[in-house]
Amino acid sequence: MGVDGISLPFVILTTALMPLCIIASWKSVTVRVREYMMAFLLLETLMVGTFSALDLMLFYLFFEGGLIPMFLIIGVWAPAPGLRVLQVLPLYAAGLGADAARIMALYWNAGTTISDADAHGGCRGRCRPGRGWRFLPRLR
Repeated sequence: MGVDGISLPFVILTTALMPLCIIASWKSVTVRVREYMMAFLLLETLMVGTFSALDLMLFYLFFEGGLIPMFLIIGVWAPAPGLRVLQVLPLYAAGLGADAARIMALYWNAGTTISDADAHGGCRGRCRPGRGWRFLPRLR
């Protein structure tokens, strides 16, 4: 865990916008207010963890963990609660599996999931240049 030059603005933006989101929903949320605030606090914690993770696996866990309170907020307090969550859930589930496959392919090819592998000894001789890119989607 750490904050670098890229993630620092995102952490500041997250911590500044979450209170504004709560203020914006102050009058519209009248039931289960305690659970709503707990879900928002958990969501903010996981978002800050996502932006301050230096390891790819930690980033993945924080990002996917942030979907849980997001689904709760949408599913319980949205105008059409259950319908919207059921529409989006299969899309996120498909992305979850694809991202897990990419992270595993990166680990198998590089031997690490740390984003600054050069600072930690590189690939320890296990890297094969170009081999891991076939697991990633083609950009065309």
